[in-house]
Amino acid sequence: MAIDGIIILDNTGRPIIQSGFRSKSPAYSLLHIDALNNELQKHSNPSRIDPVLYVPPFQSTDTASACCHVSHSDVYILCPVSGDVDPLVAFAFIQTFIDILREYFGSVSAEVIKENFDVVYQLFEETLDAGGHPLTTYSNALRDIVTPPSLLNKLLASVAGPNIHSTLNAAPGTGPFSSPIPWRKTGVRHVNNEIYFDMVEELRGIVNKCEPLCPSFCAWGVLEA
Repeated sequence: MAIDGIIILDNTGRPIIQSGFRSKSPAYSLLHIDALNNELQKHSNPSRIDPVLYVPPFQSTDTASACCHVSHSDVYILCPVSGDVDPLVAFAFIQTFIDILREYFGSVSAEVIKENFDVVYQLFEETLDAGGHPLTTYSNALRDIVTPPSLLNKLLASVAGPNIHSTLNAAPGTGPFSSPIPWRKTGVRHVNNEIYFDMVEELRGIVNKCEPLCPSFCAWGVLEA
């Protein structure tokens, strides 16, 4: 089993957009939305809510599931999972999807998602396959499939269809997935064979929400080009 889908809510708990839960009943996504909204009503401080919520089955023939959720800016991002799935997989996917949205739109908010509803839904379809496994998460590969929003692209799409941009720029060997390296575009050439890295050290800890002290720490470096 893997990730069942992804749901984005505004800060009032109302759904903005969700992926297609093809293998689940229509009530499946509503159960997870209600589970989070019920917890939001119980707690005055949303940070006190457990990041993984138990969601009971809708029918006796269904199985129980879990709702992994993250609050970012003024939206809540939910990843329903069922079966034997590590919740860290869902949280890693949520963080990756947030990074993708930030690269596409510059910021992540309810207003931005509503204004770019069609692009966000296309990103749903490309980043998560039908089996619930993360598919294409590299921005270079995604930009060849889902064109970043711009005024010109919106005008072209409204006149000639959503694929007009890729059709005009199509060239032999430059289509989606044409690069053998997923994070690198095809045809990239540099005059100097040099590369520079900035090493950034971060210190992160695992903290119990009820304890002021951190029982364990881990530190690692982050490479920023």
